[in-house]
Amino acid sequence: MVQKRAAVIDDDVKRLQFVRRSLAAHEAASRRRTRFLRRSMAAHRASRRRVGLVFRAMVAAALLAVVLQSGAPPSDSARSARKAGGLLAFRA
Repeated sequence: MVQKRAAVIDDDVKRLQFVRRSLAAHEAASRRRTRFLRRSMAAHRASRRRVGLVFRAMVAAALLAVVLQSGAPPSDSARSARKAGGLLAFRA
């Protein structure tokens, strides 16, 4: 594309200046695109890390609740349900 446009310019100096300006503009655009993609990927990774951290915290909280609940002495309602043969009767 640059070569076609440069071919229209008769003056050698002007043509060379045009090609140099065009190459510089393309390089600048490429740098901007690369910078944008790098920032986008960094933001994506940070978001994934946050989601993973929240998920791990929820799993740890659920696991802790189960462990603490199984280690706690049975409450009065659980004892009465066991005596009555209710849903909690399977606990020893």
